[in-house]
Formats: sequence, C-alpha cells, structure tokens
Amino acid sequence: MKFVKYLRDFGLEPIVVTVEKTMYPLKDHTMVSEIPDEIEIIRIDEATNIDSNYANKLIQLYRGVINDDSLIESYIKELNKSQEHLNKLILLPDPYILWASEVLDQIDDKIDFEEISMIYSTSGPYSDHIIGYYLKQKHNKPWVADFRDEWTNNPYVKFNKQHISYKVNFAMEKNIVGFADRIIAVTPMSTDNYKDIFNIEKGKITTITNGYDELDFTDIINHKNKNRKFTIMHNGMLYMVRTPLTFMKAIHNLIQRGKIKKSNIKVVFGWTEDLQKWTEIRDELGLSDIIEFLDYMTHDNSLNEANKADALLLIVGAGEKNKSVYPGKIFEYLRLCKPILALSPKGSVVEKLVHDLNRGKNVEFDDIKQLEECILEMYRDWITRHLYKDELIYKERVYKNICTKTITKFHRGSNSLLLVKNRKLYLKSVEQKESTVRYLKVFYYLNVKDID
Repeated sequence: MKFVKYLRDFGLEPIVVTVEKTMYPLKDHTMVSEIPDEIEIIRIDEATNIDSNYANKLIQLYRGVINDDSLIESYIKELNKSQEHLNKLILLPDPYILWASEVLDQIDDKIDFEEISMIYSTSGPYSDHIIGYYLKQKHNKPWVADFRDEWTNNPYVKFNKQHISYKVNFAMEKNIVGFADRIIAVTPMSTDNYKDIFNIEKGKITTITNGYDELDFTDIINHKNKNRKFTIMHNGMLYMVRTPLTFMKAIHNLIQRGKIKKSNIKVVFGWTEDLQKWTEIRDELGLSDIIEFLDYMTHDNSLNEANKADALLLIVGAGEKNKSVYPGKIFEYLRLCKPILALSPKGSVVEKLVHDLNRGKNVEFDDIKQLEECILEMYRDWITRHLYKDELIYKERVYKNICTKTITKFHRGSNSLLLVKNRKLYLKSVEQKESTVRYLKVFYYLNVKDID
C-alpha cells in the first residue's frame, strides 16, 4: 500500500487490484484512506463456495504454473485419497487462490492492458504471483514479483520436503521466479537465499526492505510525563514461532530473584494468536498484574501505544531460517527512537541492523539468561532516566536514540524510489526507451492482509 501512496511522486500511476469481500479476519480500514482519491482501485470478491468443478478449475490453474504433468498427477492422486486430503490440499499456495482465480476470470473486462506498462505482484499472499504469472503470459508485459516474505523457505511454515504440498509449492515458486522479469526480496539475506536456491542470474533480483512512513508519525501523541512503571511493548502480532514464552520466563525469573520490583514493570503485547493459552501461562507465572494482552488495533492506535513504552520488544523467533527475516515493525521501532530488545538468531539481519545503528540489543530467542541481563540493563537505564528532567538530554546521553539519516533512509518514499530505479533498469535492459512510456501504469496486487 505504501508503494501505491508514493509512486506518483516519481511519475508512475498505479492501478490497484485488491479484494472486496473476504474471509480474512483482521482488517484495518483506516489505512485505505491513505491511498490518494484519484488512484483507480479495482475490487474483486473472493470465491466462497467450492464444488468439484471449481476444484478442477484450480487444478488446471496449478498445472499451467507448474508445467510438470507427472507432479500434477501425483498431486491429484493425493487429493483423491479422502475428503480430508482434498480439504487440506486443494487451496495452494494459500486460501487466497480463491481470490486469485476470480481476478483472472474478471480482470480483462475491467482493464485495458494496452495501457499497462508493467505488472507488479506482491506477497504474501503468494497467490498474487499466480495472477502475475498468467497476466505476463497472456499480455507479455514486464512483470516484477516482490516477495515480502520467502515462500517455501519461510521460517514460519514447517514444510515436509517429501510431501506433495511442498513439491507443488516449490515447483510454483521456481517457475514464477524463473518467469518474472525482476524479483524483489525484503532483506539482503533473503536475496542471497533466492539466488542460491533458484540460481537467479546476476541483476535480476534486488533488495528493497520494508520501511516506515513519516506521515504516520505526524499525529503521534507526545507523552511528556515519564511512566510510573518501566513499560515494554511488543507492537505487532504474535503467531506460530513468534511467541512470548521465553520473554515471560525471563521477567518471572527477574522478579523472583528480586532484581526487578513487581510494582515497577509493565509488559504490553499486541494481538496474540492462541490468546487463552498465553493468558493461562502468564497467570501460572504470576504475571497477571504485569502483562497485558491487547486486542487487534488500527495502525494509528498501535503506534500511539508503542510510543508510550520505554522500550520496544521485537520477537522474531529461533532457527536458521529466521536469520533472514526483517519484521516490518522494526523500521517503525527505529523511527520511534526507543531502545529495542530483539529476540532473533545470532548473525541475523535484525541483529546486524540493531547493532549497526546502535539501537538496542539482540538476544537468541531461547537464551533466557542473556535475555534477563538485557532486560535488567534496560530497566536500570529507565531508572537513570528519572535523573534527567529533559527527555532529549536523556535520549542523547543514555542511549543516543535520536532520529538521524541512518533511520530516515528507511522512509517508504525512499523505498518507492528504489522500485522506480529498478523499473528503469529493466526498461533499459530490454532496450525500451523511456520516452515511449508516456503514462506508466503499475498493476499492483494488494490483498486486505497487506493493508493491515
């Protein structure tokens, strides 16, 4: 969505294709207002009912991307084993294929592709790239496939590489990466992973990180009064391998040993999957008066909540694959200019970013002892903070967190400029003169999940 907001500043005119009716539960409609009024937005409903004919239609969709009859026949054989197998495996690469299929059926009636100069698809969901694949195939337009998360190498999905589901997903990803004219990955390590896994030629893939939008911070409420309790917040969703368990144990241990007074600390988590489970664990650890779980919030509200905190917690998770992950929230954390406590693997892109910018600490997710040490250090810094009457002096002298050029380079407008430069390089590589593109339109896939 942020690309849509800023591309016009560089002479590109996006057309947004997104979902209308959807079963995706988490929505922040306030962010839609950020899209300029004049931008053309095409909304198409998700399909809701699947019968045998629709299932066969999806299989043919997969067949066209995979281009491997033997693999498709093995997949069909697996589907036919039982109704349970069919239910589990028919929606690939994700449930949003029901939206992608409808887009491919309807889009030619809504857009004149003679006026389109480039197709741009972004994931997740990965079904967006299936749309891009077929539109490039049909209309022969330059296509940029942007992976905001890796697909089959995603650390949050535990694929069994021997299972038919992985084989089908991998074949889709391989052919999509091969067919697209340009690939964008979100971190330097993810870029290297794509190069290594799919043998992508030099110059075809580039890195464009996530970022923050400066305009999101213009209405942030300035909290002049210091918190009565040392307040740590995780401003983002917790799900799958991103869990609060080790952090909660570290807090429990520090209180039990008398290192931190129970009355002096507060922990806030944003929306959390399996909330009842984590509430019960919190209560078992005796932390019900300290830890608060919030409901899903609008983006504006979440930023204001984060701005109230004294320190910001970033949970990435354990494992080798998590080394390549930049949670989108980290750039907003940087802009909020507060100390960051990150839980990610040693040698990760998050550790490098936090270290290079001197913005906090990174600890292995499972290293509870070091986690305790870092929490205690931040807690003592918070106590020191009360010695400074001037907040700016505290920021400069204690943890040096002021907004500098090292932070502003992650502004979304700068990221959009990188996309524009990437597009110009592509046009040059195919010997298409810039002057022939009178009014460039970027075909942009944006599902509701991406608006959140």
